[in-house]
Amino acid sequence: MSSNYLDDPVRLKEFITLEMRAAATIEEHIAFTREFHDMGAKPPVWQSLPAVIEQEKNRLPPGDIDIETDCIGQEILADSLFEKVIYNLVDNALKYGGDTMTKIRFFSYESGGDLIVVCQDNGEGVPGKDKSRVFDQGYGKHTGLGLYLSREILSLTGITIAETGEPGKGARFEMKVPKGAWRMTGDGA
Repeated sequence: MSSNYLDDPVRLKEFITLEMRAAATIEEHIAFTREFHDMGAKPPVWQSLPAVIEQEKNRLPPGDIDIETDCIGQEILADSLFEKVIYNLVDNALKYGGDTMTKIRFFSYESGGDLIVVCQDNGEGVPGKDKSRVFDQGYGKHTGLGLYLSREILSLTGITIAETGEPGKGARFEMKVPKGAWRMTGDGA
């Protein structure tokens, strides 16, 4: 407890710094939990994939990272918090991509009737030892909730997500949207 070190300014400063970090972490957890408390409470809705990507791209701080999308005309049936998934994928790339990362790219393709939506960057990638754990609750350098909750949001409508990138060559997250949970609109058909 910092009050035990009132006569030792160096130790007092160390304790106050630790207490401030703990308070900031608690505040992050509360804010994050508040955002996701309605997960699954509403029925899924059809959402324009390119519009959600564009919206979330514009919410992030401007920088030197090019965020592009080749997704045109796809709508997916997903929880109303789907936008948070896209935000988390881009935010994670910005946090963990490293100094050499210059690009984040979204694209999609059809595979056996499913739609595969890919978020790929050209950063450092996810180390092999971490691939199986990136979606675990509490894993990571910050709250450890972003990818965990993203997977949970997607699972509400049968969408799966996996990290399939090659370490050292960038992260690659693939979302598999099952047949019937995606469609083409007039914008890309």
